[in-house]
Amino acid sequence: MFKIVMLFLCLGFYGCSSNPPESPAVYPLRNYEGPEALTSDDVFTKSRECVMNKMRPNVNYLYVNTDQGKAPVPISVICSPF
Repeated sequence: MFKIVMLFLCLGFYGCSSNPPESPAVYPLRNYEGPEALTSDDVFTKSRECVMNKMRPNVNYLYVNTDQGKAPVPISVICSPF
């Protein structure tokens, strides 16, 4: 009986932890109608791909006016040779 309870308990923990966490949502900026912004996870993974291929990542930013000043919004990552 104890083995069955432990089996169901382990399966329950595994089932709850198997869902991958959702990536954070990109919050839309007011008065911004430019290209779609990249999330920080997207910038990190694309930059890492460049480094793994022995290239240098260049992140292109678009500056958007906000109430507190200009804010950089990453729009693309380009791999360039060293």
